[in-house]
Amino acid sequence: MEKDNQMNKMFVVTHKTIENKINKDGYLYIGVSRIAKDLEFYDDTNDNINSKNPTYCELTTLYWIWKNVKCDNVGLSHYRRFFVKETSNNSYDVCDLDYLNSILDNSDIILPKKINFGVSILKQYEIAHRNDALYKICKRIVEKDNTYSDVIKKFFKEKEMYCYNMFYCKKELIDKYCAWLFDLLFDFEKDVNMDGWRDYDKRLYGFLSERLFNIWIIHENLNVTQIDVAMNDTFPTDGGCVNHYSVKKDLIYYRNSLIRAINRHLWVRNSTKKK
Repeated sequence: MEKDNQMNKMFVVTHKTIENKINKDGYLYIGVSRIAKDLEFYDDTNDNINSKNPTYCELTTLYWIWKNVKCDNVGLSHYRRFFVKETSNNSYDVCDLDYLNSILDNSDIILPKKINFGVSILKQYEIAHRNDALYKICKRIVEKDNTYSDVIKKFFKEKEMYCYNMFYCKKELIDKYCAWLFDLLFDFEKDVNMDGWRDYDKRLYGFLSERLFNIWIIHENLNVTQIDVAMNDTFPTDGGCVNHYSVKKDLIYYRNSLIRAINRHLWVRNSTKKK
Protein backbone atom coordinates (compact mmCIF):
# COMPACT_ATOMS: atom_id res chain seq x y z
CA MET A 1 0.00 0.00 0.00
CA GLU A 2 1.32 3.46 -0.89
CA LYS A 3 1.87 5.77 2.05
CA ASP A 4 0.78 9.40 2.29
CA ASN A 5 3.89 11.30 1.23
CA GLN A 6 2.71 14.41 3.03
CA MET A 7 3.95 12.53 6.09
CA ASN A 8 7.15 11.37 4.36
CA LYS A 9 9.82 13.86 3.35
CA MET A 10 13.15 13.91 1.54
CA PHE A 11 15.01 17.13 2.31
CA VAL A 12 17.49 18.22 -0.35
CA VAL A 13 20.17 20.44 1.19
CA THR A 14 21.81 23.15 -0.89
CA HIS A 15 24.02 26.21 -0.47
CA LYS A 16 23.10 27.72 -3.83
CA THR A 17 20.08 28.52 -5.97
CA ILE A 18 18.73 25.53 -7.89
CA GLU A 19 17.16 26.42 -11.21
CA ASN A 20 15.78 22.95 -12.00
CA LYS A 21 14.58 21.23 -8.85
CA ILE A 22 13.63 17.57 -8.69
CA ASN A 23 9.86 17.52 -9.11
CA LYS A 24 8.91 14.46 -7.10
CA ASP A 25 6.31 14.15 -4.38
CA GLY A 26 7.87 14.70 -0.95
CA TYR A 27 11.18 16.17 -2.18
CA LEU A 28 11.74 19.50 -0.40
CA TYR A 29 14.69 21.85 -0.89
CA ILE A 30 16.31 23.46 2.14
CA GLY A 31 19.02 26.12 2.10
CA VAL A 32 21.95 26.44 4.46
CA SER A 33 22.46 29.97 3.14
CA ARG A 34 20.15 32.80 2.06
CA ILE A 35 22.29 33.05 -1.09
CA ALA A 36 20.17 30.12 -2.25
CA LYS A 37 16.96 31.70 -3.55
CA ASP A 38 13.37 30.45 -3.92
CA LEU A 39 13.56 27.43 -1.62
CA GLU A 40 10.81 25.91 0.48
CA PHE A 41 12.87 25.96 3.70
CA TYR A 42 16.00 27.45 5.25
CA ASP A 43 17.78 25.95 8.22
CA ASP A 44 18.30 29.33 9.93
CA THR A 45 14.68 29.39 11.12
CA ASN A 46 13.09 28.21 14.39
CA ASP A 47 15.37 26.00 16.52
CA ASN A 48 18.63 25.97 14.55
CA ILE A 49 22.45 25.89 14.56
CA ASN A 50 22.90 27.52 11.15
CA SER A 51 25.79 29.68 12.40
CA LYS A 52 27.84 26.47 12.72
CA ASN A 53 27.48 25.60 9.03
CA PRO A 54 31.13 26.34 8.07
CA THR A 55 32.25 23.52 10.37
CA TYR A 56 29.09 21.39 10.56
CA CYS A 57 28.17 21.35 6.83
CA GLU A 58 24.88 19.53 6.17
CA LEU A 59 24.57 18.74 9.88
CA THR A 60 22.96 22.14 10.39
CA THR A 61 20.10 20.88 8.24
CA LEU A 62 20.04 17.54 10.03
CA TYR A 63 19.72 19.39 13.34
CA TRP A 64 16.92 21.53 11.90
CA ILE A 65 15.07 18.41 10.73
CA TRP A 66 15.46 16.84 14.16
CA LYS A 67 14.11 19.84 16.03
CA ASN A 68 11.48 21.24 13.65
CA VAL A 69 10.00 18.49 11.47
CA LYS A 70 7.17 16.12 12.33
CA CYS A 71 6.63 13.24 9.90
CA ASP A 72 6.68 9.46 9.63
CA ASN A 73 9.69 8.85 7.40
CA VAL A 74 12.40 11.36 6.56
CA GLY A 75 15.56 11.56 4.49
CA LEU A 76 18.46 13.80 3.57
CA SER A 77 19.93 14.22 0.09
CA HIS A 78 22.24 16.79 -1.49
CA TYR A 79 21.54 19.18 -4.35
CA ARG A 80 23.88 17.13 -6.55
CA ARG A 81 23.56 13.70 -4.93
CA PHE A 82 20.41 11.57 -4.91
CA PHE A 83 19.42 7.98 -4.26
CA VAL A 84 18.79 6.33 -7.64
CA LYS A 85 17.56 3.02 -9.01
CA GLU A 86 18.45 1.36 -12.29
CA THR A 87 15.65 1.38 -14.84
CA SER A 88 17.54 0.00 -17.84
CA ASN A 89 21.11 -0.57 -18.95
CA ASN A 90 23.19 2.49 -17.97
CA SER A 91 20.09 4.47 -17.01
CA TYR A 92 18.95 5.47 -13.53
CA ASP A 93 16.06 7.44 -12.04
CA VAL A 94 15.97 9.36 -8.77
CA CYS A 95 14.05 7.21 -6.28
CA ASP A 96 10.52 8.34 -5.50
CA LEU A 97 9.36 8.11 -1.91
CA ASP A 98 6.89 5.30 -2.58
CA TYR A 99 9.82 3.14 -3.65
CA LEU A 100 11.90 4.10 -0.61
CA ASN A 101 8.93 3.54 1.71
CA SER A 102 8.49 0.02 0.31
CA ILE A 103 12.11 -0.77 1.19
CA LEU A 104 11.54 0.36 4.77
CA ASP A 105 8.92 -2.35 5.13
CA ASN A 106 11.86 -4.74 5.53
CA SER A 107 14.73 -2.48 6.55
CA ASP A 108 15.51 -0.04 9.35
CA ILE A 109 17.33 2.49 7.19
CA ILE A 110 18.35 3.22 3.60
CA LEU A 111 21.92 4.38 3.02
CA PRO A 112 24.24 4.97 0.06
CA LYS A 113 26.28 1.99 -1.09
CA LYS A 114 29.56 1.84 0.78
CA ILE A 115 32.69 3.34 -0.74
CA ASN A 116 35.97 1.42 -0.49
CA PHE A 117 38.95 3.68 0.23
CA GLY A 118 41.59 1.03 -0.32
CA VAL A 119 43.15 1.79 3.07
CA SER A 120 41.79 1.60 6.60
CA ILE A 121 39.14 4.15 7.56
CA LEU A 122 41.32 5.61 10.32
CA LYS A 123 44.34 5.99 8.01
CA GLN A 124 42.20 7.50 5.24
CA TYR A 125 40.78 10.08 7.64
CA GLU A 126 44.14 11.08 9.13
CA ILE A 127 45.85 11.37 5.73
CA ALA A 128 42.99 13.22 4.01
CA HIS A 129 42.17 15.61 6.86
CA ARG A 130 45.54 16.03 8.61
CA ASN A 131 44.24 15.74 12.17
CA ASP A 132 43.56 13.12 14.84
CA ALA A 133 40.06 14.31 15.75
CA LEU A 134 38.43 11.02 14.71
CA TYR A 135 40.61 9.05 17.09
CA LYS A 136 40.03 11.56 19.90
CA ILE A 137 36.26 11.72 19.58
CA CYS A 138 35.99 7.94 19.42
CA LYS A 139 38.11 7.69 22.55
CA ARG A 140 35.60 9.99 24.22
CA ILE A 141 32.70 7.80 23.02
CA VAL A 142 34.27 4.74 24.64
CA GLU A 143 34.91 6.63 27.87
CA LYS A 144 31.18 7.40 28.04
CA ASP A 145 29.96 3.99 26.87
CA ASN A 146 32.36 1.04 26.75
CA THR A 147 29.93 -0.99 24.61
CA TYR A 148 31.28 0.99 21.64
CA SER A 149 34.86 -0.18 22.18
CA ASP A 150 34.87 -3.31 19.99
CA VAL A 151 32.68 -1.63 17.36
CA ILE A 152 35.14 1.25 16.97
CA LYS A 153 38.24 -0.97 16.93
CA LYS A 154 36.75 -3.06 14.13
CA PHE A 155 35.45 -0.04 12.22
CA PHE A 156 38.87 1.66 12.23
CA LYS A 157 40.34 -1.36 10.42
CA GLU A 158 37.62 -1.51 7.77
CA LYS A 159 38.29 -0.07 4.31
CA GLU A 160 34.74 0.85 3.30
CA MET A 161 31.91 2.87 4.80
CA TYR A 162 28.65 4.72 4.13
CA CYS A 163 29.34 8.30 3.07
CA TYR A 164 27.67 11.70 2.57
CA ASN A 165 25.41 11.73 5.69
CA MET A 166 22.56 10.69 3.39
CA PHE A 167 19.73 8.46 4.62
CA TYR A 168 16.04 7.64 4.57
CA CYS A 169 14.33 6.09 7.60
CA LYS A 170 11.66 6.53 10.24
CA LYS A 171 11.81 9.96 11.85
CA GLU A 172 11.94 8.47 15.34
CA LEU A 173 15.08 6.53 14.41
CA ILE A 174 17.00 9.53 13.11
CA ASP A 175 15.83 11.52 16.16
CA LYS A 176 17.54 8.92 18.34
CA TYR A 177 20.74 9.25 16.33
CA CYS A 178 20.63 13.05 16.45
CA ALA A 179 20.28 13.08 20.23
CA TRP A 180 23.41 10.92 20.48
CA LEU A 181 25.37 12.76 17.78
CA PHE A 182 24.80 16.39 18.72
CA ASP A 183 25.36 15.82 22.43
CA LEU A 184 28.70 14.30 21.48
CA LEU A 185 29.72 16.99 18.98
CA PHE A 186 28.70 19.97 21.12
CA ASP A 187 30.78 18.61 23.98
CA PHE A 188 33.76 17.74 21.76
CA GLU A 189 33.97 21.07 19.96
CA LYS A 190 34.70 22.85 23.26
CA ASP A 191 38.18 21.26 23.18
CA VAL A 192 38.98 21.72 19.47
CA ASN A 193 41.34 24.44 18.24
CA MET A 194 41.39 24.86 14.45
CA ASP A 195 44.00 27.63 14.28
CA GLY A 196 46.16 27.07 11.23
CA TRP A 197 43.82 24.51 9.63
CA ARG A 198 42.92 24.59 5.94
CA ASP A 199 39.37 25.78 5.26
CA TYR A 200 38.59 22.33 3.87
CA ASP A 201 39.61 20.62 7.11
CA LYS A 202 37.57 23.10 9.14
CA ARG A 203 34.50 21.26 7.86
CA LEU A 204 35.47 18.96 10.70
CA TYR A 205 32.12 17.93 12.16
CA GLY A 206 30.67 17.06 8.76
CA PHE A 207 33.63 14.76 8.11
CA LEU A 208 33.54 13.25 11.60
CA SER A 209 29.81 12.60 11.47
CA GLU A 210 30.13 10.50 8.31
CA ARG A 211 32.28 8.09 10.33
CA LEU A 212 30.23 8.42 13.52
CA PHE A 213 27.03 7.59 11.63
CA ASN A 214 28.60 4.27 10.59
CA ILE A 215 29.70 3.54 14.15
CA TRP A 216 26.24 4.28 15.57
CA ILE A 217 24.51 2.15 12.92
CA ILE A 218 26.79 -0.82 13.67
CA HIS A 219 26.33 -0.38 17.42
CA GLU A 220 22.54 -0.29 17.05
CA ASN A 221 22.65 -3.40 14.85
CA LEU A 222 20.40 -1.80 12.23
CA ASN A 223 19.15 -3.60 9.15
CA VAL A 224 20.52 -1.50 6.28
CA THR A 225 19.56 -1.44 2.61
CA GLN A 226 22.22 0.12 0.41
CA ILE A 227 21.21 2.07 -2.71
CA ASP A 228 23.19 3.64 -5.53
CA VAL A 229 23.84 7.37 -5.37
CA ALA A 230 24.25 9.48 -8.50
CA MET A 231 26.36 12.63 -8.45
CA ASN A 232 25.68 15.36 -10.97
CA ASP A 233 25.50 19.15 -10.86
CA THR A 234 22.13 19.06 -12.67
CA PHE A 235 19.42 16.43 -12.75
CA PRO A 236 16.31 16.18 -14.95
CA THR A 237 13.45 17.86 -13.10
CA ASP A 238 11.45 14.64 -13.19
CA GLY A 239 14.39 12.82 -11.62
CA GLY A 240 14.66 10.44 -14.56
CA CYS A 241 17.43 9.08 -16.75
CA VAL A 242 20.80 9.92 -15.29
CA ASN A 243 23.58 7.91 -16.85
CA HIS A 244 25.81 5.18 -15.49
CA TYR A 245 28.76 7.56 -15.20
CA SER A 246 26.81 9.75 -12.77
CA VAL A 247 26.51 6.77 -10.44
CA LYS A 248 30.20 5.89 -10.71
CA LYS A 249 31.31 9.53 -10.51
CA ASP A 250 31.37 9.56 -6.71
CA LEU A 251 33.53 6.44 -6.60
CA ILE A 252 36.00 8.10 -8.97
CA TYR A 253 35.84 11.37 -7.02
CA TYR A 254 36.56 9.74 -3.67
CA ARG A 255 39.33 7.49 -4.99
CA ASN A 256 41.09 10.38 -6.77
CA SER A 257 40.81 12.54 -3.64
CA LEU A 258 42.41 9.75 -1.62
CA ILE A 259 45.25 9.28 -4.10
CA ARG A 260 45.99 13.02 -4.04
CA ALA A 261 45.97 13.05 -0.23
CA ILE A 262 48.31 10.04 0.02
CA ASN A 263 50.72 11.51 -2.53
CA ARG A 264 50.71 14.82 -0.64
CA HIS A 265 51.34 12.97 2.63
CA LEU A 266 54.28 11.03 1.14
CA TRP A 267 55.76 14.19 -0.38
CA VAL A 268 55.64 16.02 2.96
CA ARG A 269 57.14 13.05 4.79
CA ASN A 270 59.98 12.61 2.25
CA SER A 271 60.70 16.36 2.24
CA THR A 272 60.99 16.29 6.03
CA LYS A 273 63.37 13.34 5.90
CA LYS A 274 65.65 15.12 3.38
CA LYS A 275 66.05 17.99 5.80
